[in-house]
Amino acid sequence: MATTENDNGQGQNTHFYILTLDLPGRQQASWVGELIVRPGTRRKEVYDYLRDQIAQQYPAMERANPIYFALDPITL
Repeated sequence: MATTENDNGQGQNTHFYILTLDLPGRQQASWVGELIVRPGTRRKEVYDYLRDQIAQQYPAMERANPIYFALDPITL
């Protein structure tokens, strides 16, 4: 796995994410959090990981349209 959920936000490769998904005419939802990302991990890998995690908890969102995705290092 390219990423892991992070509880403390102290990791060197910790990133902040926002992902908003939309089921047209039915539901829109956003997920926000922090991940520890291994060096060399591509943004698409993180995006796919997040989509998989969301689909496991909310199966209907597996087919949702992405509205917004941001992934940034936690430190400024």
